[in-house]
Amino acid sequence: MMHRRAFAMTFAIILTGLVALTLASLGSACFLEARRTAALAADAQLRQLLLAGEIEAQSRLAARSLSGQTSISIPGDLADEATLILRPHPGETIIQIDATLQRRHMSQLLTFAQTDGEWRLVSAQLLY
Repeated sequence: MMHRRAFAMTFAIILTGLVALTLASLGSACFLEARRTAALAADAQLRQLLLAGEIEAQSRLAARSLSGQTSISIPGDLADEATLILRPHPGETIIQIDATLQRRHMSQLLTFAQTDGEWRLVSAQLLY
């Protein structure tokens, strides 16, 4: 009878340990998934900032008002958290756009060409 109780107690302790291990694994997986989701949301916002930078760069090229490094003002809620900077390379047909949101950063290198009096985007390359 004593052996059965000892076996049952040992089995209960092992099962409790397995349940605790499973709960810890699930908690860790949920935490990592939440962090990954937040990073993906920030990356999506950075890509939106790069698109806005592309439009701004093209309009400034058309207006011939792009000279040197230019910081673009960001409206709305992102104004305190994000920066957007245009950095024209010599010749002003290649422009690097740097977007920063909180601690995340993304850059893009744009090449423009003038055809029929209009500036058109020829290529875009993400820089990591």
